[in-house]
Order: sequence, then structure tokens, then C-alpha cells
Amino acid sequence: MDENNYAAALQLLQESGDHDQLISTLRFKVPFPGEDLKPRMLEAVRELLALQEAAADPADPANPHLPSELRAELARRTDESLSSLWPLCHKLTLLARSKVKPEALRERIAGVTSQLEDLARNAEATRNQLAHITLGASELEINVATEQVGAMKWQVTEMQRIDALLDD
Repeated sequence: MDENNYAAALQLLQESGDHDQLISTLRFKVPFPGEDLKPRMLEAVRELLALQEAAADPADPANPHLPSELRAELARRTDESLSSLWPLCHKLTLLARSKVKPEALRERIAGVTSQLEDLARNAEATRNQLAHITLGASELEINVATEQVGAMKWQVTEMQRIDALLDD
């Protein structure tokens, strides 16, 4: 954070596994433009971290209903989703520190806020689906959960598109 390279610092915190420090850094050290972005970013990151944790341990005998392929896919998708947020955070901090009036960015910021809300909802829905699978699910329910995880790929692509829009 000392060099204002928020993307790299947040990526390092993600890779370290120190989720509390990651949330704390986002909450207290990363400036965001406007009032709506920070809570949306925090909510999305918290939901992704909770989803990651819900599927983390493939050796956990308490959850034999989660196929290892689904666990691996969840781990990969949550990691990609989180990683896609850090360059966006960096650009948002640059906007927050710039002299550009918030009104001029309102539409772009609204798009980012909407995508963050969608990402948080999808992560929560996937986590709920995992909880249902844990109770013993049919093959069809496992396939539905796998498709839900696949939707995260689209969201990563959307976050990258929005990230590119902020460059314009």
C-alpha cells in the first residue's frame, strides 16, 4: 500500500490467506469514489471468501457429498473472481484521488456497483446451494450447483469489461 499499488497489495493479501487483513485493508486503507462502492466491494469480497471457505477442504469427512471436481472448480472460480476485483479496486482508488467530479463518473460507478451486487448475490446463492448439497443432494442438484459455479466465469469477464470501461 505504501507505493499505492492497491492491486498488487490486495493480491498478496488474497494469496496469503489472511482474510481478516484483506477485509480490513479494503475497509480502512483503500479509498473508493462515492459512498456506495465500498460497502458493495466489501460484501462481494466477503461472500466470495465465504464461498471459498465453504468448499475449501477436500479431505473434510463432514462433507462427502461435494465432488472433488466441484471443489476444485469452486476454488479456481473464487480465486479468479477475487483476483479480477483488485485491478478494479486500483482504478477506483485512482478515480477517488483524481479531480474528476463524481457526477461525471456516476454512470460508470453505477455499473460497477451493479456488478458487485450481482457477484455477491451469485456467491451467496452458490454457497446456499453447497449447504444444500452437504445435506445430501441428488446428481441433478450437484449439476445445478456446478452450473452456478460456471456463472462466476461470466462475472469475471464482466468485471474485466467494466475495468476496461474505467480506462476510457
